[in-house]
Amino acid sequence: MSLVLDLLYPQRCYGCGHPGSYFCPQCISRLAYRPVKPDYPVGFDGTLNLFHYRGLIKSAVSDLKFKFVSDLVSELTVLMAAGLKTQYPHILEYWHHSGFVLIPVPLHPSRARTRGFNQSELLASALSPALDIPCIADILFRHRSAPPQSLVKNKTLRRQNISSAFNLHPEIIPPPKIILFDDVATTGSTLSSALSVFPKNTEAWALTLAG
Repeated sequence: MSLVLDLLYPQRCYGCGHPGSYFCPQCISRLAYRPVKPDYPVGFDGTLNLFHYRGLIKSAVSDLKFKFVSDLVSELTVLMAAGLKTQYPHILEYWHHSGFVLIPVPLHPSRARTRGFNQSELLASALSPALDIPCIADILFRHRSAPPQSLVKNKTLRRQNISSAFNLHPEIIPPPKIILFDDVATTGSTLSSALSVFPKNTEAWALTLAG
């Protein structure tokens, strides 16, 4: 079946249109990695948005989320894992040495049912073995539905839109060191809201594909 789909809908690079994969080596080589943001958003020990949310990365994320092109997950995972290992080895080593746990930011159940998956959970679950960092996907849940952050343009309104939207599973002990993972972060409001439900002494990093 997958061979038939590949013939009918061949994968093409989001950058140049070359067939064979979603990201060709030439376009990957032109991607610029972003620097670490210390203590931003407030409460995080560091934030790493791997790429700028534009160009081929923005197109790929949009197709994954809104056109349900779920086979993008494997190539995006390879892209993220390779970037972390080659561009940020000191951070990856610190996460390993300190025992950090990867936690994906959840969707509200109604939106997850509509989409059929949570793209952040798919990416984090695939990234976990690639980085050798454990992933806990069910400790954090979203109990309040809200309009997508992409539809809320004002930064203040984004904070209000996502405020008090998360909670922790009452039967799971929160790990002391966490990496909150989301596909995209712009203002950081979603990540901040998710972090707010963890204990105050939690050591936390934020990791996203783009921002």
